[in-house]
Amino acid sequence: MIGFAFAGVVLDQVQHFAVFKQVTELFILVPVILNLKSSLELNLASRLSEAANSDTLSFRLVMGNIALVQLQALLAAFASGLWVYILGGIINGGHFESEKGTSLVVSVSLITASLASLASSILMSIIVAVCKQIGIDPDNIATPLAASTGDLFTLVIMSAASVILGQFLSTNLPLIAGIIFLMPIPICWWLVSNNEFARPHIEKGWGAIFLGMAIATGAGIALERAIKRFPGLALVTPVLTGLAGCVGAIHASRWATRLLILAKEALQATATTLFAISIPVHWIFLLIIAFLNMAKTVKDPAEYALIFFVMYTLVAAFATACVLWLAGVLTRYCFRKGWSASSALPVIAALADLLGTGLLI
Repeated sequence: MIGFAFAGVVLDQVQHFAVFKQVTELFILVPVILNLKSSLELNLASRLSEAANSDTLSFRLVMGNIALVQLQALLAAFASGLWVYILGGIINGGHFESEKGTSLVVSVSLITASLASLASSILMSIIVAVCKQIGIDPDNIATPLAASTGDLFTLVIMSAASVILGQFLSTNLPLIAGIIFLMPIPICWWLVSNNEFARPHIEKGWGAIFLGMAIATGAGIALERAIKRFPGLALVTPVLTGLAGCVGAIHASRWATRLLILAKEALQATATTLFAISIPVHWIFLLIIAFLNMAKTVKDPAEYALIFFVMYTLVAAFATACVLWLAGVLTRYCFRKGWSASSALPVIAALADLLGTGLLI
């Protein structure tokens, strides 16, 4: 929760930055790039956890998967940056800022996805390796850390990149930055192609990644439209959607491991436990908001707080229950189709974003 809470604080602050007001497509990019980055890292955490639980974890496997994540991040970030900018212009009545705005959005997408994915990939690899050494199931550690810290890393990097490049919006610097971050793609492709552990995944999972991005776009559009009227959404949305996606990812990862090793673990109890734990965590977050007097701008803070507490809890409970159910259904479906069970993670994360954001608004 701490990672999601800090992510909310960061988003609450950056919504007031000049570049976010000038290039509003950046708001649409937030859920899309968060979904992309989280999906890639959750996939990595799931694959490494499966390898650790099946005693196939090795340095070469880890390095191949890090290169794979970087390749997927760069290619998908380039596509998502273009998609978000075009979609934002269409939604705004065909008004596009300029080709400079296009360069900014695409470059911010590339920089954020590349740096955040690299940092989180290294962190996840270390965590899984340590968990294996001390005998802890990495499913219980790596997946939630990937989901929570990933959002915080991503928003900090995205904010910094947006502010820095936004200072040079009228120049070619954003375009140059984007070209520089596209250059590692051939190197990553070569590394993955020559790694027997990562090579089988080079052509897999793209459909799930882009489907997740398309779903997350809906959350981005809703956030961009609503944040002007409800600025407080920037604070609570990352926690609501992030925590729902986190418990869904843990449940999906447990399903993936169970299906891989043909275990007979009863996962209904796991889902119930995850649901039961998540709701009090949401309450703790709301108490922190109340303690910080975040509702001080409304006419009747006490009445507002009570109504918001009830509605937020109902939304969180419904979104979490739906995501847990979908996690089991989608993971089993992927396994039956012969796909990697971790392919379900991008869709699970995106649905958590869309459900949480839409219901909260």
